[in-house]
Amino acid sequence: MLLDEQFIPTLDRAGILYRLDLYMADKVIADLKKMQERGHLELAVSLNLFSSEFDQCNMAEEITRKVKESGLSPEFIVIEISNDTRNLNADKIRNRSPSLSKTASTSGWTILAKDIPQLV
Repeated sequence: MLLDEQFIPTLDRAGILYRLDLYMADKVIADLKKMQERGHLELAVSLNLFSSEFDQCNMAEEITRKVKESGLSPEFIVIEISNDTRNLNADKIRNRSPSLSKTASTSGWTILAKDIPQLV
């Protein structure tokens, strides 16, 4: 079994971690859509992204586009920004997104997907 700590840092250093997370975003959105179609209308999901991914590609724009294309309400998707958040401009994001908050369980940040378009 390959543990995430064995490949995530390598993908991040190579500047391609965003590709894996965009793939996972597609899967999470599709799964959430199926659950909602089955009547589970109050479920929310969380996508965990590294702060470096916002430098590797325009993650805010990509996530916004994927959520819009799915037809899902963005209020059911929470974005968690973790890893090394020291370089993340939290003040800039907080000014554009009232839902940005420090996570209790990690050293990262949480933002609601409904507020992601304001970051684009």
